[in-house]
Amino acid sequence: MTITADIICKKLTDYSPFPILLINKANDRRIFMEIPMEYSRVAIRHCKFELGFDHLSTITGLHEGEQLMMLYHLSRLDQNGLMLNIRIRFDQNNHSIPTVSDIFPAAVYYEQEILELLGINIDGLPGTLKYPLPDSWPKGEYPLRKDWKPKGGSPTETVQDQEETP
Repeated sequence: MTITADIICKKLTDYSPFPILLINKANDRRIFMEIPMEYSRVAIRHCKFELGFDHLSTITGLHEGEQLMMLYHLSRLDQNGLMLNIRIRFDQNNHSIPTVSDIFPAAVYYEQEILELLGINIDGLPGTLKYPLPDSWPKGEYPLRKDWKPKGGSPTETVQDQEETP
């Protein structure tokens, strides 16, 4: 049986175990959904195990004004590339979200990247992998934040270079 975007939207609106703030079928293969942050794990688990979105394509982190956002891009590999994009917004001063790496193991790399580049805390993120910024990158410097300005010069300088500059 072919599962369509219309069927998924109906299942989500009729039987979802989490609140949906917004749902939009962009086209026959793309669905956009926004949910409250506190339901992120419930929603992602439900979409994987109940709706068959068994592939995490990527996680995108964004900084929009006073808000941070994460987009989880899930797909059903058996349904001609049907994609569900789950958007979660939260205040930039309250920016902690639980990991989904136990649901999608590959999420650990995307979450680490979002932690380092945007400063979004990922609760339960395993290990202390340093990726993608170099070990010498200054703590508290998040280069993808719109309000980021490098301290002490060029963003490509290392901490050692900054300390040696008179």
